[in-house]
Amino acid sequence: TGAGKSIMLGAVALLLGERADTSVLFDDTSKGIIEGHFAIGSYALQALFEEEDMEYEEWCIIRRELSPNGRSRAFVNDSPVRLESLKRLGEQLMDVHSQHQNLALGDQKFQIHVLDVYADALQLRADYGLAYQAWRKGQKSLEKLNALAAEAQRDREYNQFMFDELDSAKLRDGELESLEAELLILEGAEDIREKLAEVLHLMQDGEFNALALLGQVKHSLQQLSKYGHSFQALAERLESAYIELDDLSESLHDEADRVEVDPEKTQLLRDRVDTLQRLLNKHQVRSEAELISIRADYEQKLLDVANLDEDILHWEHKIALAHKQLQEIGEELSTKRKQVAPALADEISRHCRALGMPNASFTVQIQAQPPAIFGLDQVAFLFSANKGVAPADIKQVASGGEFSRLIFALKFILAGKTSLPTIIFDEIDAGISGEIARKMAEMMREMGKNHQVIAITHLPQMAAGGERHFFVYKEHDESRSYSKIRALDEEERIREIAGMIGGERAGEAVVQAAKDLLQDMRS
Repeated sequence: TGAGKSIMLGAVALLLGERADTSVLFDDTSKGIIEGHFAIGSYALQALFEEEDMEYEEWCIIRRELSPNGRSRAFVNDSPVRLESLKRLGEQLMDVHSQHQNLALGDQKFQIHVLDVYADALQLRADYGLAYQAWRKGQKSLEKLNALAAEAQRDREYNQFMFDELDSAKLRDGELESLEAELLILEGAEDIREKLAEVLHLMQDGEFNALALLGQVKHSLQQLSKYGHSFQALAERLESAYIELDDLSESLHDEADRVEVDPEKTQLLRDRVDTLQRLLNKHQVRSEAELISIRADYEQKLLDVANLDEDILHWEHKIALAHKQLQEIGEELSTKRKQVAPALADEISRHCRALGMPNASFTVQIQAQPPAIFGLDQVAFLFSANKGVAPADIKQVASGGEFSRLIFALKFILAGKTSLPTIIFDEIDAGISGEIARKMAEMMREMGKNHQVIAITHLPQMAAGGERHFFVYKEHDESRSYSKIRALDEEERIREIAGMIGGERAGEAVVQAAKDLLQDMRS
């Protein structure tokens, strides 16, 4: 206790992809390096390395570098990798048991994982997870479409009315300006005709009209032309004026002929101009072109509603297919779980009894539920350590020591089902002693046939069960303390186990007991 095992576990966590800060540095002025070597040739991890674009080697070297400036870098086989990639790899290399995993035992997610590992159903559950995500994605898309459709439907009547009003107006760009000019003439037709008649009377119809008088002037000037070029030029100019005035008079006659007094047409034009002005004011725009654009917008909104209906039908069909696939995979997964649940319960109960809980009873309860992220099942681990007490929720009935032994029994069972290279137990033997500790050590030795098992322990039985024994200790100098670890040789191991049995001043009898314990655990 207090020797520094947490430093070792922290280093392992960094190798597995946990985030780090400069507080873990021994020397905050220089870079810290953590490195781990893993033999992974028999664990079929090539696909993972390919997915994460990492170089595969049967001896995998993981390195983390932490700089004083807070920067962290991760390397796999000397190539830099993302922390997410390192985490994925770490999950396949090592399982570190800690006290929080005792609490996780009561979590349904953990319980389902245990059951699926036991049922060899992890790939099936992964397939189910993909189907579930596709189904939920479809549901969310449909929910959004339905919300849009409901909103569009609320506005549909209004949009239809606005479109119909604009569409029935038969809008043409520039029409209003042309209509207003024509209406101006129609509304002033009486005045125009009166004024034109007056002008024509003065120009050509009256007794002393302008053209007659100008003709007399022209005749007099022509007679003066014989007196020189200047009079001739004046006569020519007057001739031009006379011709222009005569032509103007003809044009005025034409205009007078065209001007009509038509009350019915005038009223029609007034109504049309009023309609256009009302629409411009209503939509707060200045031109028919803008009204035409607004009409197109309303038309598009009406089309969108129709398209939404088609999209909704498409997604409803797609979701139905996804749900069918989800149900098929979910039912297959549920069948597998139900098939192995009794065997898992029996095996855990048997190991719990071997670990000092003679009346232990363990049950895996599976109940149907609507599709959820982990399947169609609600899974609960029920446990009782006492005779005559019905199994109940683990969180409510298991004590700390019982939790430790339960989780160990689970780890022991799962170790035979998985190919995880390394398992670390951090004081899983807390609150355990005597023959139970011996039995736990024997089970760890069994696990060690197919896995690298590391146990952090204060129990002599557990320490004697390992093939190798490492000692974590502290050294001190004048300025600071140093945590260190070293492998013990046979004599050092005997003395350390003797110290665990009888304390620092263990006598010859205790040393002999340590030797006997080591011999016994090896046999």
